[in-house]
Amino acid sequence: MKRILLALLILPALASAQNLNFDYDPELKAWLLSASASNNIALNASDVSVAIDTDLDGEISVVEAALIHSLDIQAGSSTDIGVPTGFVNLVSLSISNFADLYGVNITNTAAGLQSLHLSGLPSLSSFSCVNTSLASVTIENCNNLNFININDSQITDANFPDLPMLASFSAKGTPLTDFDFSGCDQLSFVDLRETPLTSIDLSGFQSLTSLELTLESPLLSLDVSDCPLLDNLMIPYNVAFADVSDCTSMTSLNVASVAITTLNLQGCNSLPSIYIGNSGAPLATCPITSIDFSNLPSLNNVIIGNTNISSMNLANCPNLTSLNVYDSPINNIDFSQVPNLTYLTITGCPYETLDISGLENLTTLEANYTPTLKYILAKNGSSETFYLMGSDNLEFICQDQESIASTLADITTSGLTAVEVNDYCSTVPGGDFNTITGTVRFDDNDNGCDASDLVKSNVRIDLMTNDEASFTGNLGHYFHYVGAGTFNFAPNLENPALYTITPASASASFATVDNSVITQDFCIARNGNQADVEIVLTPLSGARPGFTCRYAVVIRNKGNITVSGNFNFSFPEATMDFISSNPVTSSQSTGNLQWTFSDLLPFESRSAVVNLYLNSPTQTPAVNIGDLLQFLATITPVAGDILPLDNEFGLKQTTVGSYDPNDIVCLEGATVSPSEIGNYLHYNVNFENTGTAAAQNVVVKVEVDTDKFDMHSLQLMNSSHASFSRIRGNIVEFIFEDIELESPQGDPPTGGHGNVLFKIKSKASLVEGDEVAQKADIFFDYNFPIETNEAETVYQALKVPGFEQDDSVSIYPNPSAGKVTVKSDSEVRSIEVFDVQGRLLQVRTDASEIDVSIHLTGLYFIRIKTDNGSKVERLIKK
Repeated sequence: MKRILLALLILPALASAQNLNFDYDPELKAWLLSASASNNIALNASDVSVAIDTDLDGEISVVEAALIHSLDIQAGSSTDIGVPTGFVNLVSLSISNFADLYGVNITNTAAGLQSLHLSGLPSLSSFSCVNTSLASVTIENCNNLNFININDSQITDANFPDLPMLASFSAKGTPLTDFDFSGCDQLSFVDLRETPLTSIDLSGFQSLTSLELTLESPLLSLDVSDCPLLDNLMIPYNVAFADVSDCTSMTSLNVASVAITTLNLQGCNSLPSIYIGNSGAPLATCPITSIDFSNLPSLNNVIIGNTNISSMNLANCPNLTSLNVYDSPINNIDFSQVPNLTYLTITGCPYETLDISGLENLTTLEANYTPTLKYILAKNGSSETFYLMGSDNLEFICQDQESIASTLADITTSGLTAVEVNDYCSTVPGGDFNTITGTVRFDDNDNGCDASDLVKSNVRIDLMTNDEASFTGNLGHYFHYVGAGTFNFAPNLENPALYTITPASASASFATVDNSVITQDFCIARNGNQADVEIVLTPLSGARPGFTCRYAVVIRNKGNITVSGNFNFSFPEATMDFISSNPVTSSQSTGNLQWTFSDLLPFESRSAVVNLYLNSPTQTPAVNIGDLLQFLATITPVAGDILPLDNEFGLKQTTVGSYDPNDIVCLEGATVSPSEIGNYLHYNVNFENTGTAAAQNVVVKVEVDTDKFDMHSLQLMNSSHASFSRIRGNIVEFIFEDIELESPQGDPPTGGHGNVLFKIKSKASLVEGDEVAQKADIFFDYNFPIETNEAETVYQALKVPGFEQDDSVSIYPNPSAGKVTVKSDSEVRSIEVFDVQGRLLQVRTDASEIDVSIHLTGLYFIRIKTDNGSKVERLIKK
């Protein structure tokens, strides 16, 4: 089979006698000589059918050929057709019905050729008209045409439908404005570089593997959807709409467009990487506002920069490991669908809170130069590296406990100084862990624990293996979060001899860390019948003259039987007025409030909050800053109470001009008798939201000096709100999750306040003169902690003070079970009651009698101050 070369050469005018040479193709010569005025083989400049051989000499001269503007060459018996070189003015050429023709090549020597028609060429496989003036090409019934190259021609309309074998089309450098490849099912390569096309639709071409485009193309719309073999694509600068959906073999996609507004990637199941944005100079922001990467299983690397993207869908992208977003307005990426992400950049994005707590495999976070960023939630079980240069407004990072030190180092390396790092954004660890949990119940009906028995809160469960503990919440549940290994745990009760615990201790084993849960319930049954109640009095505010003061009276059943009775609160009635209490009192008398309680269950605690008004310096009697107030709380002694000493509690409070609502106080005071070494000290931590917005979470953290305190003895007595409380080493944390603590409102102020009351024994190895202290850090949401005062207590011998004697003073009756009357020659100014350890228990001013019925049986000292002096009398309370 031979190739017909249609080479139309531009030659200078020759003499009329010079004839064209057709020795290479006599069949073509015969066809051209057959042209006539009736068969349209040749047309002149007027589009009139003419004969070429006008002088009928059987030859075609240069002059005769130059008169022809259009040729129609049809198939005959020839297998090799050459094109005469003298048709210098040919404008239109038609080639058809050549059974063996397989190649057509129009070169730049055909300077005037503008139109070409190819039809009925069943063997034609290649057509080229590179760098010609050809402006129009029509191809019909060329079913084996495989290759078309019209580069640098003048063709504007490439309508080549129904070419079933066409595989390659190139139109680089043409003024092409339209094309039609419908029915060209084998088309695999298309080159449209340097064309003025503004819209390209190649959707549905199942064989397309490559599309070449120019970066600076004026293209506005590009649709290559449903091209399953297309494996790489560059989207030019000006494209606004691009649809590459269902390009299932796409492995490389570069969205260089700075005008992109819509990009459809659905079904690009093989796409591993994509870049969207502009990194050139000058920078321009891509107008695209949202992008959907969902259901792209092979996607592992995404880079987005200098865009208007504010919404991104990453659902079901399980293999995405790298996400780099910079200088785009997105601040709400849902990372829950990309658990394998290892590298994340959100530089220059307007995040205030960045939550990466679900990214368990993250190794690197870059958030450089992100001035809006304040909070990072990174509690995910991974020890990632942070790069945070220029993010100067960052305030808080929530991090796994074991990664806090390395995160602090990264913060320092990034040049930041005022960033708080802790793990208080949630009560559970980040990443994978195992859980030991269960419910604690009290067998009140002595028939074994079941669902009808009440759950118990504030019961301590020690995890001995890890030197940790947790306290049961309001639903009686405890939680320990652990890794792999065997862990031993058991309840830690204040009075263990009063109970039988089933099981007494337990162990849990985990082979791996896989979020397994082991449940172990504990049943507490009474061992005999023992009563043991205690009462504690704590201030909830400072005592400011002229203002309302708040106090809490807490009662707790430490025994194993249900008890009922009364508890009392005595206050200096001369200088303080009762305003209100919650719950309301059962009865009131001068300087004394009483509540009746019923059915106080084992392990149960209750409290009453009291509001009192304190006299100002201008009232009578006046109260000034620095005055000492004395209070006493008592609970009706229960018959057989095994520790009656804690049935009453005295409190001393010094008046102040102002106070910090976030504080810690040792309720025993600043000085305690050495005889109390090894006994409990009670601490109350007050916290108050002084901000303008509600605090969602509050954490009270106390770091205990284990050289002076026995961590094993720490017990949670009461808290104002439900809490998750735990001990980790020497750190005790009271976590109030979802507390929604508003700021205080009204007078007396309500809301906005909370407190936690705990007790702990000092080490028995302490000696007289030793000092113990506690302080607390209080965290409100993601803010820096508020560091409280340090509550210092020294063990020092107490003495009943000596006074100038007023020998006219006496008391009666003595012994007494109730009221004691003072007899004196001068006016009585005050009566004070001390216990044998020198602790002030009760005060009454400007009165000649005092009621001691609230005290336990025993020896007390009564100090009476009069106008003439003072005297101390011994009193036996019976």
